[in-house]
Amino acid sequence: MRPMELAAARYRLGLEHGESLRALGESLLSEDGMDAVVRLAILDDLEMSEVGPIFERVCRELEQPIPSLDEAVRIASAAILRDIADGSVGPQAGLQCLMRVIESPSLEDATGTGRDHAVEEALDLRSFVGAYWGYDELRNRPTELSVDGKYGKEAIALHGRNVKTLAREWLSKHA
Repeated sequence: MRPMELAAARYRLGLEHGESLRALGESLLSEDGMDAVVRLAILDDLEMSEVGPIFERVCRELEQPIPSLDEAVRIASAAILRDIADGSVGPQAGLQCLMRVIESPSLEDATGTGRDHAVEEALDLRSFVGAYWGYDELRNRPTELSVDGKYGKEAIALHGRNVKTLAREWLSKHA
């Protein structure tokens, strides 16, 4: 996955911030000297109201579309699940990142009363939501809950291995 594609997805979900977009501009500066990239790389005002339009211009000039919300969730989720599957991020930390994607304010339902579950259901992410909350349950009830007959820290470690397996399975089906 290209850094611009992931940045565009995270931008669409409202998960990017000025500093990370400026850093992206700096990395692109070595590849391409176009005006918008230069402006993004040297920005002093990192408010998204300033950074956003410049980032959108960079996307247009690099022919990187800003994806739909559904596609942005798929792109961002796949990147996180790939990191979990290959071990570059721990399962619990990865699930925390995934929950930020799933709970993005951009995904609130039309009534404004809460998150729209249609995207996570369509992308088969519900099991990861359950796995995320499973960590809390295993920590809060270490003598009551088990994973394959293991309790406490052993259960949490086994749960993490199960999350990695689940991530690999999801990637084979969806990425």
